[in-house]
Amino acid sequence: MITAFVEMRIRPEMEKIFIKSLDTVKCALEHAEGCNGFILHRSLEDRAHYILRIEWENVAFGTEMFHKTSAYRVMMDEVSSNVCWQLDPWYTETVAAIGRFRRFNALDTLGGRINSF
Repeated sequence: MITAFVEMRIRPEMEKIFIKSLDTVKCALEHAEGCNGFILHRSLEDRAHYILRIEWENVAFGTEMFHKTSAYRVMMDEVSSNVCWQLDPWYTETVAAIGRFRRFNALDTLGGRINSF
């Protein structure tokens, strides 16, 4: 399993538009082959800084196959138009499971648009 982290800095005046674009992101990832889950994090210190964490079955799904889909292109067009100066993906591989993440359903604090993680 690999994890993709996509760091994003959102222009303050574009935050509401960015939040609306999350529906596109959610749809693209929910239908992406090999995607095991995703969650969006927002910094407490810098409210314009977000990190999208995506769990993939393997490197091919997370880097090669998904990047070739039209869903990926639509998602990137939608999100990148709202990003300030940073849209920086990086990847890790799981080397040990030393704890457990719990799955949860929650109403997010960004307007309730995404309600399952």
